[in-house]
Amino acid sequence: MIRSERAGEAPGVTKTVITVAAGLGVGLAGAVTGQDRGVGSGAAADTALLITAAGCLAAGVVLAV
Repeated sequence: MIRSERAGEAPGVTKTVITVAAGLGVGLAGAVTGQDRGVGSGAAADTALLITAAGCLAAGVVLAV
């Protein structure tokens, strides 16, 4: 049995991790994809989205284990 004072720890940690991952993803993607001018802005957007996807995948793996 889990003691009642520890019952809410895991859901709180999980929610925090998911919220931080979402915030980082929105911040990275929004900062780069909003720039439609300049050389390489498309490549920068692709890179930012790939990094965000990799971070979300890593967070998903950690949460699945």
